[in-house]
Amino acid sequence: MEQRAIHETGEEFVRAWRRNARRLIRAGAYDPSDEHAACGVGFVAAVDGRPDRRVVEAGIDALRAVWHRGAVDADGMTGDGAGIQLQIPQAFFKQHVARTGHEPADRQLAVGMIFLPRTDHAAQETCRAIVETEIFAIGYHIYGWRQVPVDTAVIGEKANATRPEIEQIMIYSRDDLDETSESATSTCCAGGSSAKYSRPRSRTSTSARSAAAASSTRGCSWPSN
Repeated sequence: MEQRAIHETGEEFVRAWRRNARRLIRAGAYDPSDEHAACGVGFVAAVDGRPDRRVVEAGIDALRAVWHRGAVDADGMTGDGAGIQLQIPQAFFKQHVARTGHEPADRQLAVGMIFLPRTDHAAQETCRAIVETEIFAIGYHIYGWRQVPVDTAVIGEKANATRPEIEQIMIYSRDDLDETSESATSTCCAGGSSAKYSRPRSRTSTSARSAAAASSTRGCSWPSN
């Protein structure tokens, strides 16, 4: 590669970068289409394919290692919603279903992450009704709702002031619907507030996100298995 002078100008740097880029393209070592905005991503897996709490903990450790990206508010505690995606812990949610008095079906359940207006209870009920209507419309059945525990001690003042009410809706299908069905995200409005929900793209994974800064995610609630 071309060696550049220590005290080069900005224009000299750009010209040298372009020359080097052309050489890398000809050598098949660089593709300009790879130049796009992207967040840092970590991947942790158990090679034996078995669910293990240690995999989740390693994922949290990886998330805590991205503090250097600077996605933290001036209060030092409000983050940008970074989180982890993990396999749906079927046993965890089926235990919750059983505690509500339902008998879990002998098939996988899906979980929808729902963000509701936190301070408007009437709007919450309207949004839940809209979400349930849409779920029934695509052929799923509903076990019920689960309120997600939130530890407000680890989030900043700004995040706490604007955080939504987070609930999970547990659903299943008696029919073998396509597990890779098209994803659709919708916004439902009620009483001047809105809630976002996503039609499940897969019944195998879910996302857990935190409004806390990455370094504080050890104090957040994550699935136990």
